[in-house]
Amino acid sequence: MKGELRNKPHSLRAPGDSMLGPESSFKPAKNPIKESGRVRTAAQCSAGQRGGGSIRADGPAPVGDQCDYPRYTATQQARWRQLYRRQEAILSGRLADEHVAGQRSLGLTADKIPALASVSRMLEQATGWKIARVSGQLGRREFFGHLSQRIFPCTDRLRSRREMNYAAMPDCFQDIFGHAPMLLHPKFAGFCQQLGQAACNCRDPQLEQGLLRIYIRASGGERPASSQPTRARRR
Repeated sequence: MKGELRNKPHSLRAPGDSMLGPESSFKPAKNPIKESGRVRTAAQCSAGQRGGGSIRADGPAPVGDQCDYPRYTATQQARWRQLYRRQEAILSGRLADEHVAGQRSLGLTADKIPALASVSRMLEQATGWKIARVSGQLGRREFFGHLSQRIFPCTDRLRSRREMNYAAMPDCFQDIFGHAPMLLHPKFAGFCQQLGQAACNCRDPQLEQGLLRIYIRASGGERPASSQPTRARRR
């Protein structure tokens, strides 16, 4: 899992795929963030990203109960089951207790692809976070802008069979299984929001990238290497 972080400085990897990219397909809601004595909105934070090209503003992303459940095929549901069971076996004994507890509280199982609206409701009840359904990749700054508002960008696309081992584009298994569970932990939920606010106000690209790596490693919920089983690690 950690091996996939190598040579991918602008991608989110845990446990295997990317949520971040040069552009996004939606405009975030406004949420004032104080910066150096003046107010800076999350939208302005996104517009000021470096090296990411322009931000497409195709309208606001659906949030919470606005996220409709796609018409997944039986083949896609079977693929989710395969992904879930395989990753569950790979990560057995390697995930933090908080991540495992989050999976259980969200009701994540191998049986069915979860609905983003349902996941969002449980997050909101527990820690005030919501899910926003996005269809494309996000620039780093736009991604952090959403974290600063306690909004977790998530896609409902499920990877294809050819992407079982690695998906270059975001997918719901990566987002829901890999990252959403930790947002149920109150302290971590607050930490992620503060991380987003700090990144929005950051003017040092290297420091901004460092904040991203902190998020990647923390939100994946992996135990420290010293507390993991002593068996060969899959990369």
